[in-house]
Amino acid sequence: MGPFSGFANLFGSLLYWLYEIFGDYGIAIILFTVAIKLALMPLNVKQIKSSMKTQELQPELKKLQDRYKNDKEKLNEEMVKFFKENNHNPAGGCLGILVQMPILLVIFQVFKNPISHMLKGGEYVAKLFSEMNVVTEAEVIFNYTTELSNNLVSGEIIPLWLSEKIIDIQDGMKFLGIFDLAKTPTYRIELLRGEPTVYIPLLILIATLAIVTFVSSKMMTSFKKNANNNENDETLKKMAATNNTMMLLMPIMLAFFSFQVPAALTFYWLIGTVFQVFQQIYINKTTQKVNEG
Repeated sequence: MGPFSGFANLFGSLLYWLYEIFGDYGIAIILFTVAIKLALMPLNVKQIKSSMKTQELQPELKKLQDRYKNDKEKLNEEMVKFFKENNHNPAGGCLGILVQMPILLVIFQVFKNPISHMLKGGEYVAKLFSEMNVVTEAEVIFNYTTELSNNLVSGEIIPLWLSEKIIDIQDGMKFLGIFDLAKTPTYRIELLRGEPTVYIPLLILIATLAIVTFVSSKMMTSFKKNANNNENDETLKKMAATNNTMMLLMPIMLAFFSFQVPAALTFYWLIGTVFQVFQQIYINKTTQKVNEG
C-alpha cells in the first residue's frame, strides 16, 4: 500500500464507525459510499459536463482538423482560439478522474484487508493466515468460528479484543441475511452446488451491478446523442459506435472483476453506480433547462 496506507486506515475507521452504529456491514457500506460520492460530486459533475461539452463541439473541431491537417502549428493555434471562444477547457474534467483513481485503490484495500484497516489488527494477520491456512483477510472473517477463537486466544496467537471484533463483524457482514459481503463470488459449479445459499446471492449481486452499469452508460450515451443535432456527421457516427461498444464492455468488465474481489467491493460499486444514475438524471435536467433558457 505504501503512501496510501494512512488513507486506507482513515477510510477503514470511518466504515467501521458506521458499522458499529448500525450493526450491519451492508448499511455501513451504503452510507460510506454515499458520503464518498457526495464529497466527489462537484468533481464528477464537472467531469461529466466537460465530456458533454467536448462532444457537442466535436463536429466543429473536426472541421478545423480537416482544414488545417497539413499545418499542425496553425491547427493548435485555431484549436486554442476555438476552445477559448466557446469557454471550454477540454482537460477540465480530468481532475475528477485523477482524484478518483487513488481513492478507488484505497477503498479496494479497505475491503480486501478489513482486519488491517477496519479492525486495526494488521500485526496479527500473518499469524491468522498461518493458523487458518487462508490467504486473504476476508477469508479469515468468513471462516472464523468460536472454537477457533478460543484456541487462538488461549494460545496467545491473537488478543481477545481482536477475536471479539472479528466475530462481531462476521455476524454483521451478511447483508439482509442473504448477501455475505466477506466472501468472494465464484462461477465454479462445484462451489455453487456445495454452498448455494452463499454463492448464488452473490451472482445476483453481480448481475444487478452489470444491469445498473448498462443503464448508467445508456443514459450518458443517450444524452450525448441528443446533444448533437447533426446525426449524419461521420465523426458523430464513429463516436456513437465507440460509445455503444463501451456501453456493452463496461458491465462485462465489472462483472469479470467482481469474481476476483470480496463481494463488499462489488456492493460498493453497485451503490456508487445507482448514485451515479440519479446524478446523471440531475445533470440531464439541469443541462436541459440551461439549453431551453
